[in-house]
Amino acid sequence: MSQPARIRPTVCTNRPASVTGPCLSALRDSGLAAETMVIVSGLSGATLAERRRGIDRLIPEATVLVEPLGGASRGRNLALAEAEPTDVLAFLDDDAVITETWVAAMARSWSGAGADVAAIGGPVQPLFLAPRPPWLSDYLLRGLSIVDYGPEPRVLEIADGGLFTANLAIVAQHALAVGGFDLRRGPRGSGPGFGEDILIQDRLREHGLKVLYEPAAAVLHRIAPDRLTRAAVLHRRYAQGVEMGRTPYRRQVADTLRGLIVSTARVCAYTLVGKPDVAIGHLAYSAQSIGVLSERARRR
Repeated sequence: MSQPARIRPTVCTNRPASVTGPCLSALRDSGLAAETMVIVSGLSGATLAERRRGIDRLIPEATVLVEPLGGASRGRNLALAEAEPTDVLAFLDDDAVITETWVAAMARSWSGAGADVAAIGGPVQPLFLAPRPPWLSDYLLRGLSIVDYGPEPRVLEIADGGLFTANLAIVAQHALAVGGFDLRRGPRGSGPGFGEDILIQDRLREHGLKVLYEPAAAVLHRIAPDRLTRAAVLHRRYAQGVEMGRTPYRRQVADTLRGLIVSTARVCAYTLVGKPDVAIGHLAYSAQSIGVLSERARRR
């Protein structure tokens, strides 16, 4: 960029200070407290007032925005509209905590970024708040928004799979130019939601812009015990499948049915031979496939 970027950490939340405390406290101590934006999404009345008091206690310097209709995409779009065009909005999940190297790495990466760079993100590393279950393989971790593209900075292509808004910084004017975050996608209320972050990166690339990966700009993603159950993992993978079904390709149904049959057979096989950790991975793929098929059937 031609001049130092103004980096604005941006957190969209509807949860209490007991959840957001580590995230906002780390930003308070980062040197970027006054640049931070917190969007309170989908709340009103006494609950909204309580959330705002909690934010003020944790990071009083932050700008607090209220998005009454709810949804992470809507809240992020409000932040984009409030920012200056050249601001870099560093989106973070409300349960993500920046590491000691994050601020310097983001500043260094943006200072060296060309005019064609629209977004930079980094690793999202797991911070388990309960013992990691033995069946939770590295394959399943990505479903918990975990990101690791290796130790070297590089340009990310569509085939890489993209970055998540647990740790994704975007130039405001570029994000707005491609329509912002899709309101039909992403988390809404208390349920999981997916796809808004991957879609906006795809749109940026379609406009000739680049998405970069910076390994030193890492965050820790706090994974609560209730997300470390088989049921929770399968529910998220089903929801991811539903999201995939909203962007169909020509042979999606046939390919998904074939994959479902194969994965279901492998679940049975690996269960019989006493490899439950492998079986749960295939079961997760089956859940995702069912999500795709259910969404495609709904749209017929």
